[in-house]
Amino acid sequence: MRECQAQGKTLVSLMRGEPDFPTPPHIVEARERALRKGRTAYPDNRGEKAFREAVAEKLQRDNDLTFNPGTEVLATSGSTFGIYAALTALLNEGDEVLLPDPIYDAF
Repeated sequence: MRECQAQGKTLVSLMRGEPDFPTPPHIVEARERALRKGRTAYPDNRGEKAFREAVAEKLQRDNDLTFNPGTEVLATSGSTFGIYAALTALLNEGDEVLLPDPIYDAF
């Protein structure tokens, strides 16, 4: 991938943690404001409360689905933890899981 980029080819990187675009300025500014306000601790393990509430509101408004943001909405810090959380909730000792090949490198 890096060799293709060095040759000037345009491609989308699907490598873990490497988006193919810079962080948009409004997100950088929001992060800076949050840090100045003291938002430096870990969030709730289920995800930010206001974000989970907004997700539940969106699902109700747009999809007529009702979820309790305190017990039925989980916002993870990335796909790896999200998949891990889902699998640990669904699988029991001795269950088997089929993984496609090629796979996402974190699996």
